[in-house]
Amino acid sequence: MNFKQHLRFVSNFRKSPHLLPHITVFLAVLIYALIQLQHFTPAYQEVDPDGYLFLAKRIARLQFPAVQDDDPFMYQTHQWVETPSGKVISKFSPGYPLLMAIAYRIGGD
Repeated sequence: MNFKQHLRFVSNFRKSPHLLPHITVFLAVLIYALIQLQHFTPAYQEVDPDGYLFLAKRIARLQFPAVQDDDPFMYQTHQWVETPSGKVISKFSPGYPLLMAIAYRIGGD
């Protein structure tokens, strides 16, 4: 790009002020995406999916939904229910986990 082409580009840029907001938004989205990629963790922040996924895997493996675990800190959030026999089970109904179990059997982990 020679100097005349550069001047023409700058003058065209000044003639079209509507381009500046587009560039600003593009740069903002780019910066946001870069920050998100830097701090990405392949996990979820909610605790409810733990209960759904746990129950779906137990159903898919044809295991009993309740589990006996010796770790007292493993199931401490609100979606777990302790049975009178000391086993722990997810409080969610098995409808959605049943659908997830079918997908789990087909697609795997």
